[in-house]
Amino acid sequence: MAKTISGASAFVTVGGKRVGYCTGVSAQQITQLARVDVLGQIDTKEIEPLGRMVSLSIGFIRILSSNDAEGLEGRTAEELALVPAETTATSDAESTRKVLAIMEDGWDLDVYDIHNDDAGELIYKIKGCRTSSQSWAVVRGSLLGINITAEALKMIEIGALGRG
Repeated sequence: MAKTISGASAFVTVGGKRVGYCTGVSAQQITQLARVDVLGQIDTKEIEPLGRMVSLSIGFIRILSSNDAEGLEGRTAEELALVPAETTATSDAESTRKVLAIMEDGWDLDVYDIHNDDAGELIYKIKGCRTSSQSWAVVRGSLLGINITAEALKMIEIGALGRG
């Protein structure tokens, strides 16, 4: 059983602050299942749930700068604490400490649909995100694109009825 979201007219918030407009947001929730088989019988007797996994991908068209209305602290994924800050002088021990700190705290993500209204409508909450990868791309005639993928603990569908 899988539940999937995707969309290009969205912005995301982390910690209640708008962090960027997205070219694409997609998330997937999968319930891992196990078959109960009996020796000597061809048919499966039962299918049992083992766990639920959530993964997501965010393609930012831009991350908002600190002078935007939301008053964010920075404009990079590092400054937003989505990935650990690194420099060429960062030691191996310091890199490990930073990654473990971000993984321990994690972050929550709210996804807003802005198709008809710039204020947006909350459509999904994704809880307990841990960044698994970061990439970027510069394409001629376009803005710098930043891509984040993550694993999460839970995905909650709010939808048009405002439930959640």
